[in-house]
Amino acid sequence: MYLRRRECGMSSRPSRPFVLQLFPALLEEHQDVNSILVSLDDVGHMLNENF
Repeated sequence: MYLRRRECGMSSRPSRPFVLQLFPALLEEHQDVNSILVSLDDVGHMLNENF
């Protein structure tokens, strides 16, 4: 499962899902929704490559 793999590889402390951690930063960085969606798509590709 996604969260278990993330916890084993990266962080020993329990954490919120990766995207939920990124989302507030994305909102600050990109005010328009299209940019946020593109960024989330990039994150999805990054996660697919890493896992």
